[in-house]
Formats: sequence, structure tokens, C-alpha cells
Amino acid sequence: SSTDEYKEKYMNTCIEKYGVDNASKYSIFINKIKTTKIERGIQVENIEDFLYYSRIVRTITKKNKKSLLDKWDGNDYYDNEYIKENFTLNKNHNNYPSIDHKMSCFYGFINGLDTTIISDISNLCITKRIINSKKSQLNEDEFINKN
Repeated sequence: SSTDEYKEKYMNTCIEKYGVDNASKYSIFINKIKTTKIERGIQVENIEDFLYYSRIVRTITKKNKKSLLDKWDGNDYYDNEYIKENFTLNKNHNNYPSIDHKMSCFYGFINGLDTTIISDISNLCITKRIINSKKSQLNEDEFINKN
């Protein structure tokens, strides 16, 4: 499947059958993938509503940031490694400290929770960027139990 001959044949077959050079670009497949993700609870139906909700959560979270940092002991919430000095790293570095919502923004949106609950300081913690990325949409308990 990695040969140029296979790739060319696959592309030609897709164009012939679906009118696009890759099956994943075909509207029926795109809609099926979206429907499956919505059914599994990993995607929202109306992305605009979710983006609006998450924007409000981010705004309120920013207002709580100073208070969170003042109370923080410098340890990563999930692995307890001391990371306060990691603020000297580039902000895109995997070990740069980032704010995590223990109960995810996605969970809050799906379950109709008020944005103030998700962005409340009691729902915030500081962890490394890489851990926050791995946690993704999971809530604190789901993430801890998964690892």
C-alpha cells in the first residue's frame, strides 16, 4: 500500500467511484464519520455553540489564573513533579505548565453545565502541556483511571 503504483490505482478508483481523489473526502463518508462521533459523544452537533461556550469558559478561566497561580505549590497536579521553573521554557514546549479543567469544557457543554462551574478555580489545576493534551476531553477521574 505504500508503493506509488498502489497509491495511483487507489486515487483513480476513488475518482471513478466517488468523484474525489480520496474516499475520506466523499460527502457520504464525511457525514457517516460525523454521525458516529456524535453518537459516541466525542463530537458535538453544533460546533458554533460549543465554540461560544468554550470561549466563555476561557475568558472566565483567564480571570481566575492569577489566583490559581498564587495558590499553586509548583507541582504538576497529575504526576506531582515540580514544574514551576518550567515557565522559562518556550510556551509550546511539552513540559510548559498549562491550566487544565479537571472536569473538561467538552463535558460541561455536553451536560449543559454553567460555564462558571467549568471555569471555577476549584475545577482548575496546573499540569504540563503534554499531560493536558493527553487528557484532552476526559475528566480527571477518567484520565487517572485510564493511566
